[in-house]
Amino acid sequence: MIDVPPLLLNDHFARHLNLQVLEAAPGRARVRIDIEKHHYNGVDIIHGGVIFTVADYAFAIACNRHDQIAVAVNVSISYITATKRKTLIAEAREITRGTKMASYDVRVSDDEGTIVATFQGLAYLKRKDPGR
Repeated sequence: MIDVPPLLLNDHFARHLNLQVLEAAPGRARVRIDIEKHHYNGVDIIHGGVIFTVADYAFAIACNRHDQIAVAVNVSISYITATKRKTLIAEAREITRGTKMASYDVRVSDDEGTIVATFQGLAYLKRKDPGR
């Protein structure tokens, strides 16, 4: 079983979308979504919001696997190519981590390995709870 931070197990939106955590380690995460018809937009490609969400969830897991709560303060996404593939996988990796901020790079690929989007996230690291 993948060790997902407890606060993310309560993510109702991720559960609703059936996001699957493939890897969860401090500073790293891989998340998968199986694409269904309702994930497509009006021009018959995967909706940008779906792509953003799978990237954002991988980012959240990667930065919250440390023993500290992290929240996004800035994110950006670049959509590289449209796809109609059946699966997307977002892979997040930590670039830097200081005492108050951490930066992450996330790549979203389809099931052929084609990069669909790149996502950069900056997280604010909340003070550690002394009781933890």
